[in-house]
Amino acid sequence: NWKTVAEAEKEQFRRLALFNAYCDREKNASLIKYDFIAHTDTVASDVRLFLTKINATVDNDVLPEQRPRNADDDRVFSDIYRQVPMDDILALRTIFQQDFDMFGYSFEQDLHKILEGRAKG
Repeated sequence: NWKTVAEAEKEQFRRLALFNAYCDREKNASLIKYDFIAHTDTVASDVRLFLTKINATVDNDVLPEQRPRNADDDRVFSDIYRQVPMDDILALRTIFQQDFDMFGYSFEQDLHKILEGRAKG
């Protein structure tokens, strides 16, 4: 969740830059010229930024609930993936690496959380 509109706009600029760089690098230019990319993990903040950018006013009751990141989120993540065989997790890297690159996620960070959880667990 972004504390200010400026922080949200900076993140949106980063997302668009990553997406456009990926398309350029892969020679996979989209026919659609995107000007906004929302992530499901930050959708509440992303919707608010989008509405601000288009100068829309909406009743807060219809917007997704903004909830702060829970300190247990990483633990829950590692607990779930601790049950998945490592060969399957590494296969997911191959399958979804393009998505990780295109949307600015890090498989290595997620793998680190999984390995930490296994070491504790």
